[in-house]
Amino acid sequence: MGTSLGSANTLRDRWRRAGWVESRQLIVYGPSFLWLTREGANVAQSPYRVLAPNPGLAAHRAAVTDVRLLLERELGLGSWECERALAKAAWSPGKRLPHLPDGVLELASRRVAIEVELTLKGSTRLDLILDEVARRYPEVWYFASPRVAPTLARLAAESPWRNIVLHPFPACARDLGR
Repeated sequence: MGTSLGSANTLRDRWRRAGWVESRQLIVYGPSFLWLTREGANVAQSPYRVLAPNPGLAAHRAAVTDVRLLLERELGLGSWECERALAKAAWSPGKRLPHLPDGVLELASRRVAIEVELTLKGSTRLDLILDEVARRYPEVWYFASPRVAPTLARLAAESPWRNIVLHPFPACARDLGR
């Protein structure tokens, strides 16, 4: 937010007292998470329905946010389209949604699908996801934890798609050649 931790906490507390947000720690030793209440979504004119936080997905959501902040804010590479916006755009009655990336980075010349993998899925499932996303986007950037990176590197090398780039997670500007 471009402010001190104390100022951010004061703002969070003010929003909570106003009934616009809820906040609590969802990851042991992790930061507090913040989410909109129904009233907060109305005030913010959010196009999304209000969802209760899922503690099982908190680490993944935090990691995706870290990647987004690095790419969009710190490096200024482009604008971010979140998974919820992608789902809203892709939704059609009676149709199954395709696998959606964690986000899409809109660069000046192309759209890059962004995936963040912290935990190892089965190779077959991971291969299907990788194939589906690589087929639909001109470029796919995977940010993978050290546990997942070797499997992803192997699957990307075996894939007929040559548009998959693997980055370490946690990532920093140095990892992206900046």
